[in-house]
Amino acid sequence: MGDKRLTDLAGYLAGILDFDKRYLAAVSGGADSLALAQALLESGADFAVCHVEHGIRGKASLGDASFVKDFCKERGIEFYLKSVNAPALAAKKGISLEEAARDLRYEALCGCAKDAGADFILTAHHRDDQAETLLLNLLRGSGTSGLAAMRQKNGNIIRPLLDVPGEDLRRYLSGRGIAWREDATNLDEKYVRNKIRLRLLPYLKEEFNPNIVETLCRTADNLRQDDDFIEDMADWEFARRFLGEEKRGAMRRLTLDASFWDRLPEALHMRLIRLLWRKTGKEHDLLKVHYRAVEDLASCGASGKKIMLPEYWQAMYEYGKLILLYEEERSEDDAEGGVLARVPWDKVPGEDQKALLVKDPLTQRILLVQKCLEKPEFEPRREGIYPLPAAMEEGSALEIRRRRTGDTLRLYSGLGHKSLKKFLSDEKMPREQRKTQLVAASGSTVLFLPSFANVSWEEKDDHGPWLYFSAGD
Repeated sequence: MGDKRLTDLAGYLAGILDFDKRYLAAVSGGADSLALAQALLESGADFAVCHVEHGIRGKASLGDASFVKDFCKERGIEFYLKSVNAPALAAKKGISLEEAARDLRYEALCGCAKDAGADFILTAHHRDDQAETLLLNLLRGSGTSGLAAMRQKNGNIIRPLLDVPGEDLRRYLSGRGIAWREDATNLDEKYVRNKIRLRLLPYLKEEFNPNIVETLCRTADNLRQDDDFIEDMADWEFARRFLGEEKRGAMRRLTLDASFWDRLPEALHMRLIRLLWRKTGKEHDLLKVHYRAVEDLASCGASGKKIMLPEYWQAMYEYGKLILLYEEERSEDDAEGGVLARVPWDKVPGEDQKALLVKDPLTQRILLVQKCLEKPEFEPRREGIYPLPAAMEEGSALEIRRRRTGDTLRLYSGLGHKSLKKFLSDEKMPREQRKTQLVAASGSTVLFLPSFANVSWEEKDDHGPWLYFSAGD
């Protein structure tokens, strides 16, 4: 940011924003977001301020909210406060506190934008943040989409300061005698982004390139252009190859012409699968393991082969077509009687609550379910455990039900996933008994199978909270 921008940040924003629109500025109380709010005020833009209090830092967090409120009151700026509970969401979904806070923050900002009648949400991400994001995604093994880092405009979210160094924003406030709040957690190196900012970037600047931030931002810009080009190619190819959706009763079938698959650039494969999955209308994206499995399915070209996906969806390859299939209708091998209990994850009782008891009306057997913070001991066959975060990735709720076609489980033997149908067949269970088999499941993944010590999980998922199951007469 040169001297001209430093003395006229309001004019700089005028060159980026449409001042016929109304904006909502996300203001935390730190230097970056306060500089954004002050520059918007000086520019004459039509805007309001929203502060999201994440429920993480106690009195310090409430102090930030009060500080931003006073800042706005002194200047006659319309102010909104949104409070969320990031620790609770992190525990519920088994995700990091950073991820939970980010998800809740953007959800709150979108809701606030509607309340304020704002056309766009403005955030104060700047050039240093962009460099950190590229390095963070590089360490995670991201592709071009991740390495392109943040975009100046993404939907209704605009980052107008993305080309501005953070140091210039602090200098801008100091020149006007405006103080800001410092978040102590920004110095906590248990967060990877903080470690990148406090240790990795200074090291790269000192030992390799004094202009490392500018270099990384230029690299992100180059990768963004490449990624945009590939995304446009994927959209064009998908429009040509999508064969439509078929609906019949509870059945949905989405079909993509995959006869061309081996002739397409590999860079398009995952993008086409992602576009097909979005046609299901599901809110959450597939995991990388699912994308790889569908990619392998389309590449091998073996007609009739199926794999299971979350929320009862299946992927199938059939004579040059890649199909996503959802079907609630039961085959003759499916269970009789359906779901005995369906419990959202946040309603599964904890150790300090009365356990969930489900009685099977056919066998009179009782299944007990409880959530434990620590990994409990258990007696194989009669009892079982499963990591709650891993279970939550497979479906939206815990189900106690009869077995269904497509159910899979992971074996203690370390042989990977196996269909429940084949497992029960290998165990020589009579067909009539199979029809009444009770399972605890998430989506199509079996978490507990009474009377069998067979359900396991991957080591990377070996963390709590835990689901504890017990079966008795």
